[in-house]
Amino acid sequence: MANDITLILEIGVEEMPATFLPETIKQLGDITEGVLSDNGVEFSQVRAYATPRRLAVIATGVSEYQKSRVLEHFGPPQKAAFSADGLPTKAAIGFAQLHGIAVEDLIIKQKTVTQTTIAKQLTTALSRISDHLKPSQEPGASWSKKEGVKGAGPLAG
Repeated sequence: MANDITLILEIGVEEMPATFLPETIKQLGDITEGVLSDNGVEFSQVRAYATPRRLAVIATGVSEYQKSRVLEHFGPPQKAAFSADGLPTKAAIGFAQLHGIAVEDLIIKQKTVTQTTIAKQLTTALSRISDHLKPSQEPGASWSKKEGVKGAGPLAG
C-alpha cells in the first residue's frame, strides 16, 4: 500500500518477574493483531517485546485507514424512531448519537415485518483505532481481565 506506516507502542510497567515475559509478549502480540484485524486495518507483521519494566509492540506495513466497509446497526422500529410528522424522536436521536452519525443520515430499511432504523458508519482513521490499543492513562491503572491481558502489576505512571 502507498501509505503504509509503522506503528510503535511502548508501555511502562512496574517491575514484573522475568518468568511472566514470554506469556506477556504472546498476549500483547495477539491483542494488537486482534485489534487491527477487528477494525479492518491491514498490516504486514506484528512483533511484541518485553522487559521487566517495558512492553512494546511494533506493527509494520500498517495501512493508514481501514478497509472500505459499511457497518449497519439496526435500531428502533420506524414508529419509535420518528413521530407521525416524520420528526426524529429521542430514540432516533440517541441511536444516531450512539453510532456517531447525524440524525438526517439515518435510513429506514425493511427487515422482516417492520421497518427498522439503520445507522451506517464509514471507515475510521488509524489514529482513532490506536486508542483501543492504549491502556488507561491514569497513574497506577492496570489492564483488567475484560481487556484480555493478565498482568503482574499496575502500569507505571
